[in-house]
Amino acid sequence: PLLDASKVDHVHDHFPSSCGRCDGALAPLPDEDATRIQQLELPPIRPEVHEHRLHGVACACGHVTRATMPSSVPKGMFGVRVLAIIATLTGSFRLSKRNTQRLLAERVPRVVGHRVHPACVAGHA
Repeated sequence: PLLDASKVDHVHDHFPSSCGRCDGALAPLPDEDATRIQQLELPPIRPEVHEHRLHGVACACGHVTRATMPSSVPKGMFGVRVLAIIATLTGSFRLSKRNTQRLLAERVPRVVGHRVHPACVAGHA
């Protein structure tokens, strides 16, 4: 069943350029009975990059104390959702660490400017 037109995100109208019988030129006139074909597509993934800044604050005595990472923040370059995907791919779907790394490197945009190294996946799988 087709979705209601109000729930369609993008409409692409396609018109024939010539007649199927005589090859005469055709003007692109909208047809109320156009055949509708809908395709579901996933939006591009753009990972969020979170930067944690550990500030140093000077005391009146002159000692500078630097903040430490909260225990709720995972160690390493991946957040909890990326770690969950790695666990699912290597655990439930039994993908090798190398294939998991390849999937992340090829399908997730290189927001941070470098490929995901297999060792990064191995440490979390």
